[in-house]
Amino acid sequence: MRKKAIVTGASGYIGSRLTHALVAEGWEVYVILRPNSSISLLEDITKHISIFRFDGEFDNLRKFFQQIQPIEIVFHLAAYFVADHKWQQVEILLDSNIRLGTMLLEAMKEINCRHLINTATAWQHYQDQDYNPVCLYAAMKEAFEKIITYYVQVHNFQAITLELLDTYGPQDPRSKVLNLLYKSWKTGTKLEMSGGEQELDLVYIDDVISAYLIAADYCHQTKGQKKFSVASQKPHTLREITAIIEQITEDKLPIVFGQRPYRQREVMTSWKQGEILPGWQPTITLAKGLRKMFFADEYNEF
Repeated sequence: MRKKAIVTGASGYIGSRLTHALVAEGWEVYVILRPNSSISLLEDITKHISIFRFDGEFDNLRKFFQQIQPIEIVFHLAAYFVADHKWQQVEILLDSNIRLGTMLLEAMKEINCRHLINTATAWQHYQDQDYNPVCLYAAMKEAFEKIITYYVQVHNFQAITLELLDTYGPQDPRSKVLNLLYKSWKTGTKLEMSGGEQELDLVYIDDVISAYLIAADYCHQTKGQKKFSVASQKPHTLREITAIIEQITEDKLPIVFGQRPYRQREVMTSWKQGEILPGWQPTITLAKGLRKMFFADEYNEF
């Protein structure tokens, strides 16, 4: 019998790549999506996965878990991110980052599925502090980890939280700074940036997915609650990264630094104190990863 996994956030870049990897490894994969979530990043594997459209009603989630049990593990990547929230976004921040995860844990408890891989953010560590949230999203990520602690202590869950830093790769639809640089390079459109002195600790998407798969194995070998960073531990400033891209592409990027102010609570220093997942290390250097991203067609990247 094939092992069964549930993936939340599978419509996103990292979640879709993880889903592809699980399918390739022979898992029976069930993804939980919002009713209006696009499946464009999953189109080539829709025949190999089962999709559950969650309407927010907890009883429907319970029934879904009961129908597909036994479940080996749940990968929780679903989130709603906004760097500088407005009051109108508080409800969806709570629904996506607190309520959904708590309902998942309760549904898991009911079918005796006790293994969880959770996703957190280095933005919980402003100015490299143990806990200092950059924004409300990061504060909710921390709050959900405390909720997990209850299920670990009271209901004997085994949970690993992977704390992501800066992730990148080809075909990434997110509005992240590397994607803006890529678009600027492809189109020749001038891009006005901040001063460019902020540090990024970049981990290529294949290495990120490897961390999730290793964490799934490790989750069955350990007890309680663990937290690990998915980090290269080799941060570069945005200016340095731009220079590397220019070397790789042999083009001068139409970037103008110093034209935009740094945002409030800009993350200038990457989180360096996190413990690295045992058995994992990045295998793709920044230069190679950027080449694979900027010249994806040469590498047959989907």
